[in-house]
Amino acid sequence: MPLEPGQLSFPLGLGYLAAYLRGRGHTVKVLDMYARQMSKTQVEQAVKSLDTDFVGIGAFSTQYTMVKWLAALIKKHRPDMKIALGGPIATLGYRLALEKTLVDICVIGEGEVTTAELLELPAGADLSSLPGIAFRDESGKVFVTPSRTYIKNLDELPMPEYSLFDMDKYLSTVFMQTTKGNVRARIYGMKVMAVLTGRGCPYNCQFCSKNFEGVRLRG
Repeated sequence: MPLEPGQLSFPLGLGYLAAYLRGRGHTVKVLDMYARQMSKTQVEQAVKSLDTDFVGIGAFSTQYTMVKWLAALIKKHRPDMKIALGGPIATLGYRLALEKTLVDICVIGEGEVTTAELLELPAGADLSSLPGIAFRDESGKVFVTPSRTYIKNLDELPMPEYSLFDMDKYLSTVFMQTTKGNVRARIYGMKVMAVLTGRGCPYNCQFCSKNFEGVRLRG
């Protein structure tokens, strides 16, 4: 289904992760299937031409079926490829992902430092030594390592790596929206980009799956 205005926003988490990994000397490629409106056939063609050593998938919990399908597709064409899952689904549903999909590792919480250290582990290294992940051990059971400390100084992180994305797709679909009663006003013709000034939340709502403490702000 074609995207309607306002349905697409820049994936800030992925942008920050890509920038951090490049800053550590890693070569990074990004494929936003949703932004490109790729069919399953097109995705499979992209998977067949993979020339990377590692694949990362980012997703929300509502995208579980996509994760399951994509992980199986990658393993079909690249059985030896290691797959790491990040995002809310990996943090909140790592057990489901590891038990029901072909994902190898779930990155729990903030992904920059954990993912970089994961990529920099020597071949055959013991994953249990790396904090902030969950994985299947040799017996097939889900093993969870100790939690990783949150990044205290966000100014240590580089700005998102916009150069790896087709920015026109994000800028052309965002709109500003205000709601008053049953009246909703949409303002088109403006290029809008979201920014992230901090991480965390000062509130403690009972209905929220909040799994972090306090608020950290950029300087």
